[in-house]
Amino acid sequence: MNKFSYRELSSFIESGNWNSSADDLLASTSSAYTESPELYEGYVISRTIKLPFGYRWVKDTKGTCMLLSLYILWAYHAWLDFYHLALPYYMNGSLSPFIFYPYLWVSVMCLISLFRSHTMDPGRIHDNLLSSTQPHEVCSKCRLRRPVRSHHCSKCGYCIRKMDHHCVWINNCVGEDNQWMFTLLMSYAWLMTVISCSLTVAHFYNYIDCDSCDNLSPSFKDKLMTVTLIISPVLLLFMGCMAGTQLLYIFVDRTGIEDLGLERKRKKGEMGVLDLYEHANKHHPCRPASGCRRVFGTNNPLLWVLPLRSNKQPPTLTYPNFVKLV
Repeated sequence: MNKFSYRELSSFIESGNWNSSADDLLASTSSAYTESPELYEGYVISRTIKLPFGYRWVKDTKGTCMLLSLYILWAYHAWLDFYHLALPYYMNGSLSPFIFYPYLWVSVMCLISLFRSHTMDPGRIHDNLLSSTQPHEVCSKCRLRRPVRSHHCSKCGYCIRKMDHHCVWINNCVGEDNQWMFTLLMSYAWLMTVISCSLTVAHFYNYIDCDSCDNLSPSFKDKLMTVTLIISPVLLLFMGCMAGTQLLYIFVDRTGIEDLGLERKRKKGEMGVLDLYEHANKHHPCRPASGCRRVFGTNNPLLWVLPLRSNKQPPTLTYPNFVKLV
């Protein structure tokens, strides 16, 4: 039986030639994974870069560019709306501290959530989590026994527990272990945009320029504020939809991949609208409180909004009430 060395498999994947024929070739040598587990680990390492404190970076050019654009957008908002708008008006007494400090809090929490969202482990499966006698699935890519509701991500190179989707904007998957952080990111980003847009509108209609506490040209500032007003509605709609969708999935204990699969069945005529409604009511009842406690990892609602805390939980291995239709 042919076996691939660690170096051969890594160089083969990094060359970009990983395709279905390669999967078929590895499938024919599946016992090599059992005899040499490092082969699969070589595949994993080739797709991610290890960072300090257990963080990882997915090696994807498009995802990296999209992620950097989010950091640039956050820096633009912080430089213009906070440093050249909120701070000067707060210093001259035009802006209430009840608006200034919440805006500062939301901006900092948004940045922390962004960093942790793209560096956190979404729930990657590194080894067989279940015995052969327990209910499980076997991944066709990595040959690992995994819990149901897990999926293999071609971008990350891992199986992800309770995978929702791979988000190119954060260059990471959204799964069981980081869904709470992704939800916080979308929520804080939406709040930050709401406050920024409100301050911009107030700047044009209510506030008086404070030349003594801001060295930015008023005409140049007005042009930048106009740009902010143009892009803000798009950001509000996008992030509002993302945050609302994630909260809905948390409430009903469903994932984006499962939702997409049900929609495909509906379009194919395999399930009607009433069938989907009955399935949702029976297997995914709306339970906001229990859903948030499960995903955010604590019974204290005040801690749900803190992205700096740890949320270490044992992996969910079984879903007794889950009925797989996709």
